[in-house]
Amino acid sequence: MKKVIFTMAVMALSIAMYAQGSAGPRPVNQANHEKHAHHARQWMAEKHAQRKEFIIGKMDLTETEKAAFEVAYTEYTAQVEKSKAKLRKLEHQMNDSLTDEQYLKTLDLINAEKMEQAKAEDAFYNKMKTLLPARKIYLYYRADKGFNRFLLKDMNKKTQKKEK
Repeated sequence: MKKVIFTMAVMALSIAMYAQGSAGPRPVNQANHEKHAHHARQWMAEKHAQRKEFIIGKMDLTETEKAAFEVAYTEYTAQVEKSKAKLRKLEHQMNDSLTDEQYLKTLDLINAEKMEQAKAEDAFYNKMKTLLPARKIYLYYRADKGFNRFLLKDMNKKTQKKEK
């Protein structure tokens, strides 16, 4: 009889604990959230700086070209990051409960923002044509693509070191 009562008590406790766990989302610990967000922003800033230095290192620029390129590149990346932030915000607004009209409005805004990104890239390209010879513009595009491969290799090296 004691075994039956004990088993029933354990089952009731388990059911009660399970029901409490599924009551809804856990409250966000604001301090941890801010700490994580700060760390993420810092990591992104480091990667942007690393990307800029990687690209400049691959472009074979003179000091004059480097100074002009850095100004144009900084302006361009600021525009792109601002646009990406808008896109993330718009994409987070999308969910399964929107009406077709709301979906269409948000999708139109996303498309318009992507067009703005394309305009910023075109303006940056045209600016580079006034600052650099064509070969160095080519080296920019090659280095920009190459940075992603470099970053993946770097992360793989760090992961392999941790595993050893």
